[in-house]
Amino acid sequence: MKILSIHDGHNASASLFENGQIISCVSEERINRIKFYSGWPELSIKYVLESNNVSLDQIDVVTLSHLNTLHYAWRKLSFLENYEFWPIKRFLGHLYHIFLTFKREIRVKNLFRDIKKKPKFYFCDHHLGHAASAYYY
Repeated sequence: MKILSIHDGHNASASLFENGQIISCVSEERINRIKFYSGWPELSIKYVLESNNVSLDQIDVVTLSHLNTLHYAWRKLSFLENYEFWPIKRFLGHLYHIFLTFKREIRVKNLFRDIKKKPKFYFCDHHLGHAASAYYY
């Protein structure tokens, strides 16, 4: 089983796992030479795949270090009753971030648009991922 792991936030990176073993991992800043690069790790994805002669149609699972749009929207909007005063600016900010999460989700799924065998997608809360890496390793 081949797993492509993508982090498209601060310190963007990509990793490739095969049968539970790390095959390749690189931070985008090492390739594009922009310190603390934040954004889509296009060069990192390309590097981890090409350096191991793996194509996108061989990927079984894609993991992402953020929640999918539905879970993110639920998290941001389900606790509105906890605020005595809900400024419109904060609410609009939440809607904007939900839109950005939607764009991120579409971007990763478009990566596999032309491939017949679609991988499974797993979205992980970013901070839960940090906690899991500290606990399990």
